[in-house]
Amino acid sequence: MPISRSFKWKVLIASIAFSIGVGVALFIAREPMSTMTRSVFDVAREKWRRAGIVDYDLQYKMNGSAYVVEVRGSIVTVVQVDDRQPSSSDWRSYSMDGLFDILLLEIDNQEEGIGPFAGGGGALMRVRFNDERGYIERYLRAGLGRNAVVEVESLIVKN
Repeated sequence: MPISRSFKWKVLIASIAFSIGVGVALFIAREPMSTMTRSVFDVAREKWRRAGIVDYDLQYKMNGSAYVVEVRGSIVTVVQVDDRQPSSSDWRSYSMDGLFDILLLEIDNQEEGIGPFAGGGGALMRVRFNDERGYIERYLRAGLGRNAVVEVESLIVKN
């Protein structure tokens, strides 16, 4: 008895969905990170504030672009995105505080379905913060076609 064409399509679609699921699971599970929650975020941001770091050089990658940021006296003095000055005039958004603001938006989107990426309720968000100073070391969001990766390559404290 021949196998029907619709059955072949169902098997193909199921195989693709399974492969994508396994790929996402391996991508997320490849290193120890915590599930992003408001309480995990609040603890880390408070550690960052208590650390009192006001002078630092920051290098990170986000969604395929390389960022170089210098902060002096809590003011962003230099920003380069892929070796070019960004067109945005809000340089604070490139600092560690700006990255914390982005993560807070992500949490709001997940919990309340508001903000520029609303509807991300099905997204899986994982994060790793520095244990001592609380800064973001790595952040991953996967799901619903809106993936994001933030990876801090170095944070050099100058004070």
